[in-house]
Amino acid sequence: MDLAVCDQYKKVKLQVQIHTKELTDYLHSIEHSLQLLEDTNKRKDVTSILLEFTKTSQLSLLGDEAKTLDVVLENLLDLRRAKRPLYKRFKIKVGEKIRDISVPQKSLELFLKYYVSPLIDHAKCHAQSHGGEVGCTPKYSIKSILPVEFVLSFDLKDAYKNIDLQYIFDFYYDLIFEKTKDVEKSKQTAGFLAGVSTVYYADRGYALPQGSPICSKLFNRVLLPIDNLLYKYSLEIGLDYVRWVDDFIFSSSDCGLTLDKFVKTLDIVRNYFPISENKTYFQRKHPVYLLGHKIVGTDISEATTEELETRRQINLS
Repeated sequence: MDLAVCDQYKKVKLQVQIHTKELTDYLHSIEHSLQLLEDTNKRKDVTSILLEFTKTSQLSLLGDEAKTLDVVLENLLDLRRAKRPLYKRFKIKVGEKIRDISVPQKSLELFLKYYVSPLIDHAKCHAQSHGGEVGCTPKYSIKSILPVEFVLSFDLKDAYKNIDLQYIFDFYYDLIFEKTKDVEKSKQTAGFLAGVSTVYYADRGYALPQGSPICSKLFNRVLLPIDNLLYKYSLEIGLDYVRWVDDFIFSSSDCGLTLDKFVKTLDIVRNYFPISENKTYFQRKHPVYLLGHKIVGTDISEATTEELETRRQINLS
C-alpha cells in the first residue's frame, strides 16, 4: 500500500460528538445527575426504556421487574438524600503509575450491572475488541493472532479520561433513539445514564471511570469506528489486529513486511486519541510479550514480573 492510499485513513472523521446541542440542553435543565428521578413522569420514561432492553434481570427473577427497578432507582436517590457520592474515589500505585480509581456505590453498581449493562450489550463492538467482553481473556486475544513473528503493540494515554461525557451521551442517545424515535425521551434518558456512567476529573471534566462494571463495554463501543478503520487497514496490508481495552496489537508472520506498514496504525489512532509513547513496543524476536504473557512459537504462558520489567527497560533504552 502506498502513502497516497494510506492517507485515506487520515481523512476519515469519526461520527462522534454529533449531539452537542441535545447534551447542552439537558445539562442546562438539571442541577444534579439524579434530578430526573425526582420527576415522576420522566422516571417512568426511564423505567420503560430500560425495561425494553432488559426483559428479566437477576434481581427480580421471581418478582415484578418494574417494581424491582423502581426500588433500585429509589436507592440511587437515597444516596443523594444522604449526601453521599455515586462513586468511591481513591488512588492506587501500579508500578510507576498512579491510577485514579472510581468504584460505584453498591446501589449504583446494581443499577449499572443489571440494567445499564444489558442496554449497552444491544450495541455492537468489533469482533477483535475483547477486553471486558463475555468469554474473552488475554490468552484468547493472543491466540487469535498466532503465529506471531513481528508485533507492534501500544496503549492509549489516559484512555478512559479521553472518553468524555459527550462520547457517552452520544452513545446512549443513538441507542435509545433507535428504539424510541423520541427526541425528548432519548435526550433525558441518555443524559441521566451518561451522568451516572461518568465521574469528574479536575484536569478533564466528566469522563469514564476506571473501576466501573460497564466502563470497558462502553469504551469498546465508542471505539468501534476506530476498530473498523484499523481492521480494514490490517486486512489490506496483511496484518492481524486485536484490541484488549486500550492495548492495540498488530502482528504478522510475513518477514517481508516493513516497519512503516506497522507505523501507519499509530498514525490512524493518533488522529483521535493520544498514545502512550513509553508503552509502545515493536518486537521481532522471540519471546514476544503481550498482555502480561510470554509467547514462544505457539506456546503462551504468563510472564513474570522480572520479564516484563526487562522488556520495559529495553524499550526505554
